[in-house]
Amino acid sequence: MQELFTGPKREASLTVTHKYGPCFQSNKDQLLVLNHTELLLQDQSRVNSIHSMFSKNSDGNKLRESQATTIPAKSGLSIDSGNYIVTVGLGTPKTDQTLAFDTGSDLTWAQCKPCERQCYKQVDPIFDPSKSTSYTNISCPTPLCTQLTSSTRETTTKALQWHCRVARPRSRPSFPCATSRSKYSQFFSYCLPSTTSSTGYLILGKGSEISSSLKFTPMLTLSQRQSFYGLNLIGLSVGGQRLSIPTSVFSTAGTIIDSGTVITRLPPTAYNALRTKFREMMRNYPMTSATSPFDTCYDLSKSQSVSIPSISFFFGGDVSVDLGEVGILYVLRQTEACLAFAGNSDPRYITIFGNEQQKGLEVVYDVAGERIGFRPGGCS
Repeated sequence: MQELFTGPKREASLTVTHKYGPCFQSNKDQLLVLNHTELLLQDQSRVNSIHSMFSKNSDGNKLRESQATTIPAKSGLSIDSGNYIVTVGLGTPKTDQTLAFDTGSDLTWAQCKPCERQCYKQVDPIFDPSKSTSYTNISCPTPLCTQLTSSTRETTTKALQWHCRVARPRSRPSFPCATSRSKYSQFFSYCLPSTTSSTGYLILGKGSEISSSLKFTPMLTLSQRQSFYGLNLIGLSVGGQRLSIPTSVFSTAGTIIDSGTVITRLPPTAYNALRTKFREMMRNYPMTSATSPFDTCYDLSKSQSVSIPSISFFFGGDVSVDLGEVGILYVLRQTEACLAFAGNSDPRYITIFGNEQQKGLEVVYDVAGERIGFRPGGCS
């Protein structure tokens, strides 16, 4: 197993960057639209996959309550990803590897030599275990190896699982599990940058005292899908007005938070209420044609300034999260923007709190404490 971090530090930090951030070369509006289209199509495919995971299990929709390293988070453009990315040093001496930053996936993995059959092209040099003094081979079958999927073993990639849950501590060969008690105490946080020109961070561990402005809500564990972090979403507001949505609308399938899904998906009833109120408050701006998955888009070419209704999420534990403007409108081009939410096609599909709505927030995962915290202005 490769060593990602060494030394006595209780905190590790990585920089987080947006896909269309500093590394994006083109300023052409049309190319941006094409990239947005591709990103949104990929996002829908991801959502379909997540929904499929839960529909396969009768218990899949049931929820129950359940010192540091900072890593820069960057744009995913260089690896053709719509997600945010981080760069880590793998091995000794280190080889920089660009990884998609995704709290909703099981594995953190990198291609490594020999990659003779199913390898793909990448910008970073492929990790060579033979040149790392800290590398140790894991032979199959062993407990660590057999917990990885057969498809992962067959592609000769060395995989490290990202998730380590309280329900089964240190039960998987994951990086957080291996370091959770000795180094990072089952604690991590991040902030996704609000603009393409700014950066955020991913911090492994708790390097200082927890800010008093953080609002914590109970972390829920999905009984059949422990790869995901659950939230108890109970309501929404638009323009400061609480929407009349029964809490059962959200509890039917449950809610997860996912840094790898771009657009928040809501139950049909909740989304319809949100859309209706938002359109009412935006009636002074002309609507334009829909762009999937969006159905509420506006032509802002004749508007010198735009007054956007506020939107807030309400979670269990008396926690409210107010979105910044970047989490409310998704800008397709300079003069066109859409309500940055979509409705699920079936009320039985799980709600997903996506990364567009997490921008600019400090999001804290206190896994040992079974809670998730939110704080505005987290990237500054």
